[in-house]
Amino acid sequence: MILLERNESFLMVTQQDHAKLSGEIASNWKQNYFAGIERKDDVIQAIYEHDRCWIELDKQPLWNEEKQQPYSFTDYPTKPKLAAYTRGIDEVSRLSTYAALLCSLHYTSFLEDSTDSLAISFCEQERIRQGLIFSQLGKVGNKKFLQEVDEHVKLLKFCDNLSLYLCLNEP
Repeated sequence: MILLERNESFLMVTQQDHAKLSGEIASNWKQNYFAGIERKDDVIQAIYEHDRCWIELDKQPLWNEEKQQPYSFTDYPTKPKLAAYTRGIDEVSRLSTYAALLCSLHYTSFLEDSTDSLAISFCEQERIRQGLIFSQLGKVGNKKFLQEVDEHVKLLKFCDNLSLYLCLNEP
């Protein structure tokens, strides 16, 4: 859940609504600025679906007793959040292997420097998944492909951040 605190209330935006906005931003990206155009549909799908893991979590927001407000995506308890990340990437993989790779890389990038054992375990499992996808796509060690993947992850992050900015601020 994306949480915008107001004077006497909270505006709550589901992660899936935010992801749809991210996808709309990506859908309008000019083709001549799009690296690896042959994967454009998969990249846009990844951007639309990157927060699919939050659909179930957002149906019943949890209350943070300490802060006296609902948990948001930034402070949600680690164990259920990481389990949801895994389920979400699994679901995206049924739609597109390449989109799942981008989502996996996106989520592991948040946790690379974590010392939390659950986060470390999640990243290890996702690195295995990423390696399998690279092998499945026949692109292990292909520098051009790796550059395109990097560009696509950057686009996902840009669209994600722009949408978050819009959701976290008053119009």
